[in-house]
Amino acid sequence: MNAEHITTSHKFVQGITVEAGAAAATDLEGTAVNTSGFQSCALVVSFGPIVTGSAVYISAQESADEAFSVPKDITGSKQVVADTKSNEVFIIDIIRRDWELYPWIRVHVDRATENATCACLYILYDARVKPATQGADINIERSKDVVTGTP
Repeated sequence: MNAEHITTSHKFVQGITVEAGAAAATDLEGTAVNTSGFQSCALVVSFGPIVTGSAVYISAQESADEAFSVPKDITGSKQVVADTKSNEVFIIDIIRRDWELYPWIRVHVDRATENATCACLYILYDARVKPATQGADINIERSKDVVTGTP
């Protein structure tokens, strides 16, 4: 079996950094990412502390342009995040059908009433061309046929 590193076939993008997702009760728009080289994208949203009484939901949006001048909600992507879900992960996994018309996607985090902390990582997969290239803010160490011992 020929194993392949996930980092050669998938692209990783910081949708919301830990700093940008610091505790607040304001909405967040994730980084816009162009999905034109990929068939699919998973938006992995990690929550830290969520204050009791928070009204939070996440969803995915698409657009024809990077500026999201006319953002469109992706049907079926909305997930309500209960205030009992501190330190849990929510994933929106999208198979792109409209990527030619709307190649840009982003995560939207609606944080109303109370503080909620979050971060988001986009994982673009089903690459149309390999290998996938990573951004400068993604640090990778690949290992193969590892033996135990000192790193």
